[in-house]
Amino acid sequence: MRVGIVGGGIAGVTALRSLQRRGVQATLFEARSSVMEGVDRGLGIWPTAWKQLIADNGSGLQEQVSQWPSVPPASYRTRDGAWLSAPSKDTARDYEVKVTTRHTLLHALLQDTDQSAIHCNVQVARISNTDGPTKVLDAATGAELGCFDAVLMSGMAPDTAPVPVHSLSFIVPMQLRASAPFETLSGGRRFAGVPLNSSRCFIFATCSTSDTLHTIDDVARLYSTWHDPIPELIACARDAHVQPLYERARVSKLKRSADGVVAYIGDAAHCMQHNLAQGASLAIEDALYVAHVLSNVPSSPTAVARALEDYSTHRQARFHACRRVTAFTHLLAAMGGRWEERRNKLFLALPHALNSRCFDAFLKASFGHMFA
Repeated sequence: MRVGIVGGGIAGVTALRSLQRRGVQATLFEARSSVMEGVDRGLGIWPTAWKQLIADNGSGLQEQVSQWPSVPPASYRTRDGAWLSAPSKDTARDYEVKVTTRHTLLHALLQDTDQSAIHCNVQVARISNTDGPTKVLDAATGAELGCFDAVLMSGMAPDTAPVPVHSLSFIVPMQLRASAPFETLSGGRRFAGVPLNSSRCFIFATCSTSDTLHTIDDVARLYSTWHDPIPELIACARDAHVQPLYERARVSKLKRSADGVVAYIGDAAHCMQHNLAQGASLAIEDALYVAHVLSNVPSSPTAVARALEDYSTHRQARFHACRRVTAFTHLLAAMGGRWEERRNKLFLALPHALNSRCFDAFLKASFGHMFA
């Protein structure tokens, strides 16, 4: 079995490592000069992903993942600082999120990986297969993948639409005094703060495309009147490296995650708005599952296509659950004016136990144990 992987992000590198450990010949193509290229950013990884990562990759990764801090799921707040909704203590414990950075995760994955299989500065132009039509990608000089039994696309999918929001991410040299992560929702804008360790945290600021959000000055203009510690976080971020999350990203419009011997993983399958740490978690799960289905498949187009169809069926249910939760959160965040006041009054009037049960159901719908 020979597998070609297009795109050296989290999904692509996870797939490469997992396939190699299963004895599958895999080659990764990355358009940038290095898979580590780019501004670092914070990540939250849910237990459905980090536990599978440890189980698949053995004790080496277990030691590293165990050193990453754990935090409860982010709770929702109003722009004046009131806590709208939070998980129950049991759910906060059972759905513990590991926090790390993109560079730290990639560095861990690249250890014990045969990096000679990674070819950088290569932009794939087309995928050729003798048993089906040629799939033409972004017009560019590069590699053709006709010599591979299966191709995993973790970069751009062929059928996409623009991401409907602006979002900036940055790491701030400041400790969050409140240990719990938070996400504040107001008038179509969202601001999230998550502790990374005792001296750093990471931030996401998100708004609709009708707003301008490109620099720290834009962040200050839109969010500096929100509750503490948001103004202080913005002030500390003046020298931070800002990462536009969706500068080059597109939302996949694919209704299936596989097409013959080609499978779509990571952002190519389900690039979503930033919500509940879904992106990195889903990318890891995709990569591990597709490596699993390909590891014992004969090198024939029919067998490979059948295995990838199994991957597509299994993962589409997962994607749709996450999309529904993302759409609901987007609706909550979109409320402004009187609708926002009514939303706040409703949530704050709910008994604490009922409020927490609602939040718990919300989390489990997206990251429930049924997908573990």
